[in-house]
Amino acid sequence: MRIIYAFICVIVVCSFASEPIIGSAATETFASIEPSLALVISKDGKHVGAGTAFCIGSHDDTAYLLTNRHVVGTDSFPRVIMLSDRDSLQHGQVVRTATLDAVVLAVYHSSCHPLTLSATAPPVGTQIGIAGFPAFQFSLANDLNSLQPSFHEGSVSSVAGDGSFIEYDAQTDHGNSGSPLFDMQTGVVYGMVTAVNTGTTGALQNNIALSLPALQTFLDNAKANVSFTSGSTGTRTTVSVTPGSVASLIDSHCGPGSSNTIVTTLQRSYAELNGNDYPTASSDARQAVELSNTCVMSLYQNCQGVSPCNDTAHVIVETSELMGQQVLRIAQARLSGDWSNAERNEITTALDLCSSPNIHSDSKTYSTARGLIAESFRVLRSNYRSPAMANAVDLDAVRTCATSINVEF
Repeated sequence: MRIIYAFICVIVVCSFASEPIIGSAATETFASIEPSLALVISKDGKHVGAGTAFCIGSHDDTAYLLTNRHVVGTDSFPRVIMLSDRDSLQHGQVVRTATLDAVVLAVYHSSCHPLTLSATAPPVGTQIGIAGFPAFQFSLANDLNSLQPSFHEGSVSSVAGDGSFIEYDAQTDHGNSGSPLFDMQTGVVYGMVTAVNTGTTGALQNNIALSLPALQTFLDNAKANVSFTSGSTGTRTTVSVTPGSVASLIDSHCGPGSSNTIVTTLQRSYAELNGNDYPTASSDARQAVELSNTCVMSLYQNCQGVSPCNDTAHVIVETSELMGQQVLRIAQARLSGDWSNAERNEITTALDLCSSPNIHSDSKTYSTARGLIAESFRVLRSNYRSPAMANAVDLDAVRTCATSINVEF
């Protein structure tokens, strides 16, 4: 059992921060990655080559980028265009070279937004994306300043070489070397695109990324102040609370910092789930559920005696509770196979969300809630006849809700 919807963590950040929620996690994740990309142009003798790099650290007026060694070749001072400052063609300097196909570039008198790197390899089947500058983009651009990065989605096919190499199937071309390979839901970077394998058919299918956990010691010693995420650290996302925002309303009812705590705990649990750290994922998901449930109770008053009822904040927090319950169900199933209690609570929350007077609204808040309800019902549809779920949920209420939001059950 796996969470298949595409908006679990990104959507919560957007919904707490302001209305409307941005519904596409793919769009949101790419948007968070894009400013950290850079085009690298190297000169190796008479040959001029190009590839991709991405920001791993920024401090002391210096930006640090990671790319492949074969991208820079013998050029110790390749040219760099960072998308955070694309009007400038800057000089980079190779400051550290790995035994594996990797180098760290320093761009002095500059800064960039560092991406968070994963300390663990992704599980097979993880939905990933790559972003960079495939050769095809050069034929579309009028000049280097108008060059745009390409974004492609795929999944992890295998993890080989004792975790050093990630095989994946996202479309890849020359020029993508050095591109980050990142989780589609959290944006955490698992690897760096290294090789294109077209196979016997000529199709771009089985490609190789260098796993960042294999480079962790190298990067820790690169003086770039890199940030690795693991089961204990989670992601670095925070929520900006502005006056009048949904986050501000939630914090006013549930306590200062509540919105940020719920979001970061949820994101941490999902990253841990993706990293196969099921005990910690279970613990953090349970904490997110408890925090959300307590907060939901405080927000019920927003709808008492009011017509029409504006229950946006309530629905957002209860949506967070449902997300946490879905993570908890999966983590518990992987840990002990005992998922039934978690699923009972999950369905209760889904039905409560379905009772919102605004559940059919076109607002992203409510369309997100409907998507989460549909996912919970999809899982229930496959196991409600099992002994563990016998008489555990109100199937009539489930069917009524499913019909109401046009979901099959």
